[in-house]
Amino acid sequence: MPRPGPTGGTGAGAAACDAFRPGGRSEDAREGNAVIAVIGHGGLGDTTLELVEAELRARLQRPAEGAAALVRAGAGLPVVFGRATREAGRKLTVLLPAQGVVPAALPEPDRRAAGELLVLAEQVRLLAFDPADRDACVSADELLVKESRTVFAVWDGFALRRPGRHRASGRLRPYPGDPGGDRLARGLCTGAGMTVVERGPVPAAVKSADDAEAPVRVGARRGFGWLLVITAALGLWASFVITVDKFELLGDPDFVPACSLNPVLSCTDVMRSEQASVFGFPNPLIGLIAFAVLLGTGAGLLAGARYRRWYWLGLNAGTLAGAVFCVWLMTQALYDIGALCLWCVLVWMVTVLAFWHTTLHNLRHGVLPAPRALVAAALEFPLVVPVTWCLVVLTLIGTRFWSYWQTLL
Repeated sequence: MPRPGPTGGTGAGAAACDAFRPGGRSEDAREGNAVIAVIGHGGLGDTTLELVEAELRARLQRPAEGAAALVRAGAGLPVVFGRATREAGRKLTVLLPAQGVVPAALPEPDRRAAGELLVLAEQVRLLAFDPADRDACVSADELLVKESRTVFAVWDGFALRRPGRHRASGRLRPYPGDPGGDRLARGLCTGAGMTVVERGPVPAAVKSADDAEAPVRVGARRGFGWLLVITAALGLWASFVITVDKFELLGDPDFVPACSLNPVLSCTDVMRSEQASVFGFPNPLIGLIAFAVLLGTGAGLLAGARYRRWYWLGLNAGTLAGAVFCVWLMTQALYDIGALCLWCVLVWMVTVLAFWHTTLHNLRHGVLPAPRALVAAALEFPLVVPVTWCLVVLTLIGTRFWSYWQTLL
């Protein structure tokens, strides 16, 4: 999409809209990286917001090379920053959450505020993140900090998650891209218990070094965390049962696993096959390790953990390898061994489900680069792949053993 230029007017109809590309600077950013952003606590009271708006207005009146302002759409602080920006005669760019190539629905409290910001905005930019996910909003704020020359941080006296106040030392924790805390100039909004912190310009060489040391971490929705926990628990349990039965069968050739029900559903035939030990040891041992990692990842997400990009890519690669291995094992069971293990079928299902939703997560958060149309389609129809996979498995099982199923009718 070509980048539209400034329209020179205000109002939602006059605002130019384009994708926000971290690292791919806007016109204002390219001219000396002269961008001002604001981050801080939400839910501030009306009286406090009035004091903050007055302080911001005073600071924005100061000359700063004609710097434009950048703010993430939301209620409270973003709105007063937008008003102060326009009153100071500066350009305002509003950052909206996007799902694919279209804006995402904002939480109810932020919708009216976003409408006012769009009226004030001269430009509107889209960034792929989930506005209902607090970790995704924190990551979006981190991108604002990285893309800005000056940052106003506003808080109510309690620690911000990132950046925030360092309680132990009584100092402010440095921002990503800000070497140490000594560059921070502080101003107090008297009577509100509020502090506005302004970060000055950071040399490009220092910013690059700090960015390398403090890569962005990505969290996830709680629903995705629960999906990983549930699929991993099912896979771990299936792998454990198969491992125990395999050891029993090695010790007693006459042992019959409980899942051996008939000539088709025969775990015994599957466990005795060469394919059951592809790498020289029982396959379920791989599942015990892999699903344990998946379970730990999901539990960490539920506890609020946020992982670096390399971890998400590794998780995606691992689940992809598991899915490919499961597809191969399925073809071997159907067309070479001629028997099925119910626990194995469960592993096939949950592995592909975990892979697909990990891929969706990485596409949603920009971890995996992909065309916008592909991302939009995948996020619009998230159940197509897992439902299709289940139908394919059931169809292949039904057709491969149809002659036996007929005898049961």
